[in-house]
Amino acid sequence: MNVNQGLPLVIVEEILALLPIESLLRFRVVSREWFFLLGSANFQTIRSKLLPPHRTQRFLKSRSSGLSLLSFEDVPEGSKHHDGNASKDKEGHLEPRIDELYFPLKRADCLVKLIGSCNGLVCLDLEGNYDHFVLWNPHIRSCRELPKPNHASHCRYWVAYGFGYDSASQDYKILLEWTWTVPPGVRERRTQIFSLKANSWKDIPNHWELLLSEGFFLNGALHWYTYKQVVGFDLEKEMFYKVAMPPPWVDAYEGRSDGLGLLGGQYLCLFWISRQSPTCVEYWVMMEYGVQASWVRFIELPAKGPVYYERDDLVRGFMNNHRHLWVQRRETQFYVIEFRLEDEDEDCKIHKTVDAIPYTEAVTSPYTFSTEGME
Repeated sequence: MNVNQGLPLVIVEEILALLPIESLLRFRVVSREWFFLLGSANFQTIRSKLLPPHRTQRFLKSRSSGLSLLSFEDVPEGSKHHDGNASKDKEGHLEPRIDELYFPLKRADCLVKLIGSCNGLVCLDLEGNYDHFVLWNPHIRSCRELPKPNHASHCRYWVAYGFGYDSASQDYKILLEWTWTVPPGVRERRTQIFSLKANSWKDIPNHWELLLSEGFFLNGALHWYTYKQVVGFDLEKEMFYKVAMPPPWVDAYEGRSDGLGLLGGQYLCLFWISRQSPTCVEYWVMMEYGVQASWVRFIELPAKGPVYYERDDLVRGFMNNHRHLWVQRRETQFYVIEFRLEDEDEDCKIHKTVDAIPYTEAVTSPYTFSTEGME
C-alpha cells in the first residue's frame, strides 16, 4: 500500500514536519519508508526550518544518581501558555522543569559521560574510560551499544572527543584523540574516528594536540580550542584545519583565561577573562563562519555574581565546557548562569562532576542504518 497516497515525497515531508513530536513518534510504525524518513537528519533539517523557534530550551544533565532533562521555558506573562504555578525556589525565582529519564544501561553510582547530541541522538560514555560508547534517543527510549575503540587502556591518558553528523555521507561520527606520556616525558597521540554507517573505528592522521577537551559541532565540523587556536575537523573530508581567530587573540593574547562555545547553536563564540580585568568576561562571536573579519566583540559581562533564571529569559549559548548558560533577558540584558559543578554524595562524601549538554527532541533512531531498531 502506498501510504503517501500519490503525493510527492517533498510534500509528504513538509506535512509531517509540521506535526508535533508525539505524532511523529506514532507515525514511525506506519511503514518502513516512514520509519527511516522521520529518523533522517534531512527530515530534522526540514522540520527546524518550517517550525517556529522553540520557546523551550532543553539540556540533558548527568549525575551519579541518573540522567535528567532540564527544560527552561520562555513564556511571556499573559500568554495562554503561561503557567502561574511554575516551580520556584525559596526566593521566588523560576526554576527549570526537571524530568528524570529512564536509561536502561545506567549502572549504580556511576556517572555517565555526555559526549554530545545531534538530531535527537545522544552519544554517551558509560565507563568514563572512553571505551564503552552508546547512542541513545531518550524520547523514543532506544539505545545502541557501539563497538569499542582500540587503544592502550593500560596507559594514563587524556582524551579529546566530539560527536557530529556528516551530511555528505549521511553518517554520524565520533572522534577521539588519545594523548599519553612515555618516558622520558614524551607525549604520544592516537586519533580515531567512528562511523555509524560502517559501525567501525579507524585511525586518522592528526598533528594537533587537543588535550582534554570537548568538540563543538557546527557547520559540518567539530571544533576545539587548544593553545590559543580554534581547530576544526571536517567530518566529510576527515581533515583538521585552523579556524581564523579574532585580532585580540592574534595581537594581544598574553594573560588571558579563555574558552570556546556556541551562540544559539549557530555561531562560534570565544570568551576570555583578562588578568588585567578579572571581574569581566569578554565575548567574541564569528558572524560568518570561516571569515576572520566577521568576528565581533559581542558583549562584556561580570565574571561573577548572583544570577537567576526568570520567566522572560532566553538561553542563547552554552559556554565553558558546558558549565555556564549564556542567557538573554528582555532583549537587552545578558548574564551567565553557572551550573553546580560538583554534586556531593552524602553517603561517601565524594564530589562528582555534573555534566550537561544542549538537547533537541527528535525521533531519530540509533539504528538509523539498519532495521534492527524497527518496532
